[in-house]
Amino acid sequence: MENKALLIVRYLIILIIVLGMTIVETNTLSFFPITLTLIFIVNTQLRCFLFRDKLVPIFISIFLDWILAYLSYKMYHSLLLPYFIISTIDSFFLISNFSKYILSSLGFQKTN
Repeated sequence: MENKALLIVRYLIILIIVLGMTIVETNTLSFFPITLTLIFIVNTQLRCFLFRDKLVPIFISIFLDWILAYLSYKMYHSLLLPYFIISTIDSFFLISNFSKYILSSLGFQKTN
C-alpha cells in the first residue's frame, strides 16, 4: 500500500483482532482459534502486498476473510467488526473498478 496511514490503521486493526481474541477467550484459548487468526493475518498481508494488482485473487481473499470472520465469531465469540473493517478498506482501495463499491457495501452490511 502506498498510503502509510492506511497501513498503520491496518496493523492497529490486526492488533485489535489479536487482543480481542485473547481477551474474549482467555480460558479456552487453543490451537484452532490461534491458527484461524494467523490464517486471517497471512491472508490480509498477501492481499495487501502480493495480490494488490490482481482482481480475482483479491475477491477470493476478501471472501475468505468473511468466512474466517464468521467462523471466528460463531465458534469463539470474538470481535466481528475488525475483521470486516480490514476487508472493507481493502476492497475499497485495492479494487479499481465499480465492484469495489459492491464489496465495500457488503462489508458494511456485515458489520451491522
